[in-house]
Amino acid sequence: MHPHQSTSSCHPIASAARSPACTCSASAAFLAQWLTGLLVGLSAEPGRIGSPLGYRLVFGFLAIVLLGALLIYRRAPERAIATATPAAPPTTERSRASQSTAPP
Repeated sequence: MHPHQSTSSCHPIASAARSPACTCSASAAFLAQWLTGLLVGLSAEPGRIGSPLGYRLVFGFLAIVLLGALLIYRRAPERAIATATPAAPPTTERSRASQSTAPP
């Protein structure tokens, strides 16, 4: 396997069988994009693609979605971060000999 290749079932090169989490996240992304387009399109003025009201609705919708995500993830437990202590440099016979013969 190539070092940069993902083993996730959501990888575009992965097999046709998708995991339920992958399908759900893809559906949620589609739904969010579809709703933002709908909000802009429904409030469009005749002969125009969008309107200031439509973009305000989209920003409001995104603010509500982000607030909801914040409230959900706020309850997620914190995990302790494992920190590694730096390793001592390796000692060799040569380095020991030079340390013992070095003048004080």
